[in-house]
Amino acid sequence: MRRLALALGLSLLCATVRADEDESPLVWLRRIRAPVDVGAFGWVGGSSPRDVVVHVATRSDPIGWRSHLAFAQLASRLGVDHVPHTELRRLGLGDLLAAGRGDPFTHGWLDAEALALGDGRVRAVVVDRPAGRRVDWPDGPDAASARGWARGGDGDEVRGVAWVETVVLDYLAGAVRRHDALIAADGHVWLADNRGAMHERPEPRSLDRLLSRVQEVRRFPTKLVEGLHSYDHDAALAQGRRGAAVDWCVGEREISDVDDRRRTVLSLVAARVAERGQGEVVAPWGEARVPPGSESR
Repeated sequence: MRRLALALGLSLLCATVRADEDESPLVWLRRIRAPVDVGAFGWVGGSSPRDVVVHVATRSDPIGWRSHLAFAQLASRLGVDHVPHTELRRLGLGDLLAAGRGDPFTHGWLDAEALALGDGRVRAVVVDRPAGRRVDWPDGPDAASARGWARGGDGDEVRGVAWVETVVLDYLAGAVRRHDALIAADGHVWLADNRGAMHERPEPRSLDRLLSRVQEVRRFPTKLVEGLHSYDHDAALAQGRRGAAVDWCVGEREISDVDDRRRTVLSLVAARVAERGQGEVVAPWGEARVPPGSESR
């Protein structure tokens, strides 16, 4: 049995899960203490095994899991593919405790902190954890070329698109805690740590910092702009409120905040188009494109 143990969080858990069913129980569980809380690391077994991060509802943070699910839903609605697969699970408290019985520290922490609701189950968001190199993102040396391209200069176009999508998503969601990303071997950028997104009302100065990154952008991918135009307030609210109320990950305020910021981004796109022309600003950047004049007739 494969196990993953990375010391990257205050309340990290290593776990194995049977993934044949949506409610698959944990087989083993271990908490790792580290300086920054980024969730619980685990492993999903079954026919398609994968490494995951598990964000468990606890007494000290009963709703922290909602941010990860809400951010993933927002990315999906905008057609952005930089957020790993994310799903809500309802885990039995007894299964959690049984999985942690091999480590007294983990078992004691779960017994004291895991928050079971009336149905006896603990809400947890399970996020796939792709293999990759952790880098400073969207700031830092690994983002320099991408940021330069987004500003209209030379640079890595594919990674530049990822940078643009990151800064727009973070601004829409008020994700002020973003400090890093995972870059896979094929160069794909994964936004794996989305703590606080959608649910923390950032200070105006912090939100202005996110907006300032969007204001740097001179190139916007067509798919993202189309997603911003087609974003539907009511549909987004309905998606975030599926099932019982205890499973909701967003409310009216969060969706209204996204809507307000979405209009701000679209006004910036319109301003860039007026300055530089449609084709220089909004295009299928990062995708295979047919050179002008070479279309099939």
